[in-house]
Amino acid sequence: MLKLIFGSTVAAVVAFSLIALSPDAAKSQSVFEACNSEILSQCSAVLPGNGRLYACLYANEEKLSETCDNAVEDVLDQLDIFFELVRYAKQECSIDIAKHCASVEMGGGRIISCLKAQSADLTDDCTAAMSNVNMPGN
Repeated sequence: MLKLIFGSTVAAVVAFSLIALSPDAAKSQSVFEACNSEILSQCSAVLPGNGRLYACLYANEEKLSETCDNAVEDVLDQLDIFFELVRYAKQECSIDIAKHCASVEMGGGRIISCLKAQSADLTDDCTAAMSNVNMPGN
């Protein structure tokens, strides 16, 4: 059940966080600058949003310039870190989710919002883990 709760939250947040909430949103912008010609030549039919341009660039990685490839790798490294932090938060907050948010419908960041609303009552481990995850509203 927790896997489903956080899985949906992560999927919804990742694309949003990569651009708008990244600790270094300039890196995401630099991908669009570094990969402008690749986006125009390889991904022109792709509707931007929800990570679709990144997916297109990844699918065409053999055709990317070194500059574009490096910029994409930087963002993918950030994504790896983000997933590790979410996995850690899931582990550290499992008791708090069961205790405070069991009746909350998953998806749309509702579990994260629930945990934030209960922040005064969370375990110290969950509070620490949540402080490391860059989520909407942080």
